[in-house]
Amino acid sequence: MTLAGSKLRVTDPFAVLSESAEVDGRREALIRRIGQKYMGDVAPQPPGDIPWDAGFFGLDRSTRFRDLPLPRQVAVTAALSEAVLREAQHIEVVGTTYAAKMALLAETLPQRELYSFFAADEARHLRLISALVGEPHLDWVQGNSFLGYLAQVVQDEDRETLVFLIQVILEGWGINYYSALARCARAPQVTRCFETILLDEGRHHGSGLVLFDESRLTMPQLARLKDLLAAFLAMVRIGPAATLAHLARETGGMSRSEIHDFLTEVDFAAKVKADLSLMQSLLVKAGAHKLRQFFVEKAAFTVPTAAACASDAAAFLGGVL
Repeated sequence: MTLAGSKLRVTDPFAVLSESAEVDGRREALIRRIGQKYMGDVAPQPPGDIPWDAGFFGLDRSTRFRDLPLPRQVAVTAALSEAVLREAQHIEVVGTTYAAKMALLAETLPQRELYSFFAADEARHLRLISALVGEPHLDWVQGNSFLGYLAQVVQDEDRETLVFLIQVILEGWGINYYSALARCARAPQVTRCFETILLDEGRHHGSGLVLFDESRLTMPQLARLKDLLAAFLAMVRIGPAATLAHLARETGGMSRSEIHDFLTEVDFAAKVKADLSLMQSLLVKAGAHKLRQFFVEKAAFTVPTAAACASDAAAFLGGVL
């Protein structure tokens, strides 16, 4: 760990999930037991039913999905639902690293206190989601481009860059996404979990808006944020990549024309348009006018054609199947 100004490089946030022969299992169990005292014993709460139905993922509009036998439809929907929970769980793993790093980089005591509270929030969120889906594991990180992106950002970036990207953009994004997860969940314990997380996400996002000031960014920081936001926007513009990946696995792969047909049927353009609009609104809300103007001039908020999205999605699937 090295510290210089507002920069602090930490170890890979997922390194704590690595299995090591040197880990004392009894000691770790005792540490976990002590940690549980802070929030009480959280009993396992498996959802029972699949947390989100096919309609939540747009699969009910897909001919390819509807043509599958019912057991295979259930398998795709169950896999997607578990992937949603697992991704949220591992985001919280990264969140514990983020809060700890930001506490060390804090400029004032109130900021250090704030990020210490955030760390407790992230640990509690992790326990709540783990009660639904089991313990986090490195296997769920492999091949997830968003988790890899998030971990690298938290590992390498400086304080100002992180406040904007994590608290303003990604936690602002998360409020919208987690609201949908809570609203559409079919299991009450899943709804309660995400409603609890949402209360904290609002505070995290709100404090990011208070702390961020675009005028304080140096030219290198501004340039770095352009690169990082461009990478995130590229993931947004690829469309329903996770849904495509699970459907392709269950049906033996998909050609570019089949991906095109799927995207058209599920009206990917409406979803991508809404996501790009949300991104713009977050930039406006934060007063990030230079950043917004840069991406407007790059036409980054323009919805890609189905053909372009199918091409990008085919390349993505080639890397994960």
